[in-house]
Amino acid sequence: MEGELEAGALRTEDGSWTLHRDSDGGGEACHSRHGARTEARRHAEVVLGAFERRAAGSSPPPVLRILDVGLGPGLNSTAVWERAEGLGLTLAAGSSGRLVLSGLEIDPDLVRRSLALPDDPDAEFARRHAALRHGLRAALAVGAGAPWRGEIAPGVELEVLFGDARATLARAQAGEAFDGILLDPFSPASDESLWTPEFLGALAARLAPGGRIATYSAATRVRAALAAAGLEVGPTPRLGAKAEGTVAVRGPAAAEFEPRTARRVARRALELRAELERGAALAFPPVSEDAGSGAPSADAPD
Repeated sequence: MEGELEAGALRTEDGSWTLHRDSDGGGEACHSRHGARTEARRHAEVVLGAFERRAAGSSPPPVLRILDVGLGPGLNSTAVWERAEGLGLTLAAGSSGRLVLSGLEIDPDLVRRSLALPDDPDAEFARRHAALRHGLRAALAVGAGAPWRGEIAPGVELEVLFGDARATLARAQAGEAFDGILLDPFSPASDESLWTPEFLGALAARLAPGGRIATYSAATRVRAALAAAGLEVGPTPRLGAKAEGTVAVRGPAAAEFEPRTARRVARRALELRAELERGAALAFPPVSEDAGSGAPSADAPD
């Protein structure tokens, strides 16, 4: 069931809210209509999967650094916070645990509009999201000229950088490596620059050993670009009618493609490496979209 409010608000099937890119309700949505919170939680499970797969009795490292590319309403970062605590990261006054969230966002107005969305019906998710939104308000007050950093809860730090992610990436977390990267900008049809092999390679270079990049995209060229950057690439589960997503790991692959897809990705990755070595200008062709979600389909062109 869906219901829309002013300023492009969209209620998704799990009861959570997201936004259309345009305030008149047009353009892509920031999250899946099948469930914005559900999709965010799936991304969090994927990006923190390395910690979940550790032997019983182990715990995440005391400091987790996460990059959220396409911060938007902040649901993905909220879900990572929720998941990290669920996996045993102790975030409390006086504890050694610390979660550092860095968000890159080009559109301050979208963030501003997201602050008017209704609270999430899941009380625990809403509690964390309210704290994150407090940080977003502070970041908007500072403006686009400088990054905003602050503690939004005991042991949880938020950094927000407004502007073109190709420029702001270098400043995120002062160059520290990330344990996970949420790659969630609008589709290549809208934000082509954030899906190029050059930018995806720059993201890969910021991953810590064992770190993961999680994205909704199933486009062959996105997968191949991540593989060309030296990462092990695999699929993530489907959400509703949406195509499977992609996970890229600096370490053993989290999952394997079916053979035909694996061959196609490997072949294109080799081609991309050769093109990058020649310094070729690489750009994405138009990519088909999952209706209403803004996500590239599994049949996106090679």
